[in-house]
Amino acid sequence: MTWHYQATHRECDGADIYEVREAYTGPAAVGWTEDAMSPSGTTLEELVEDLAMMLADVVKYPVLEVD
Repeated sequence: MTWHYQATHRECDGADIYEVREAYTGPAAVGWTEDAMSPSGTTLEELVEDLAMMLADVVKYPVLEVD
């Protein structure tokens, strides 16, 4: 199983909500984290790396519809 960041879309009280989650892919199934992810790091450089990974993946993968 592998994972990547992916933009997700859901509706909440009629409003569109876009978030970043971890998406998990394998031979047969796709899953994602229940809650949205926040960028983080123990140093400023790690935070920048995490943000860069999130942005690269959000651009690379299509928006995932979640309920």
